[in-house]
Amino acid sequence: MEKESEQESERNLQIMGEKELAAQEQRAFHRGGFHATLEWNLSVYQQRAARRYVSPIDFALAYAQLRRKEETLRYLEQAYEEHAPDMVWVQGFPDFDFVHPEPPLSRHHKKDGPSTSVLSRRPLNVLVKRFGGPVEFVYR
Repeated sequence: MEKESEQESERNLQIMGEKELAAQEQRAFHRGGFHATLEWNLSVYQQRAARRYVSPIDFALAYAQLRRKEETLRYLEQAYEEHAPDMVWVQGFPDFDFVHPEPPLSRHHKKDGPSTSVLSRRPLNVLVKRFGGPVEFVYR
């Protein structure tokens, strides 16, 4: 599935007219697999940020996909402080699920065994305090 994901990303870059970036992504994948592609994606954001604005949500997602918790939280906090419009979509990205602690019982199991529905997973809810403060990740 990772290979298909990388190929789809390449096609997207080509459609957008970014043929050189598509070639770079392909080289990264052949060099080190999907993880190398994620690292490459982060480096593209870093290069772009040196020249123009890149949303902290983009960085947060890139770090989340690499499972780098501290960086992910730092950029989510920055997105909150900047009132980044994409902040409203954060709870819909499962890539961010790892940044909050697990409840006492596993998220996917109840006392009597595994849940039978994907819908029974508790979604990540992002609550933003009205008068400032950090982003809080809580279960509902």
